[in-house]
Amino acid sequence: MIVLSGTLVLFNVIEPGSGAQVIATVPEFFWELSLGIYLIVKGFKTSSPLLAIREVPSVEGSPALVGSAG
Repeated sequence: MIVLSGTLVLFNVIEPGSGAQVIATVPEFFWELSLGIYLIVKGFKTSSPLLAIREVPSVEGSPALVGSAG
């Protein structure tokens, strides 16, 4: 809805900051607010694979290390 209202403002169909644009913005406002509150209260899932701590094995002679000494 925000993309639609922004497009309508670009083509001068509605005024910037008009009631129609505000009404189109309200659902996103509440979505962002509820997501932020949920993450603060409930927290992130620590069992998520993205948050799992993995040990990266060090490799001797890694290309990142070759040539850095000299």
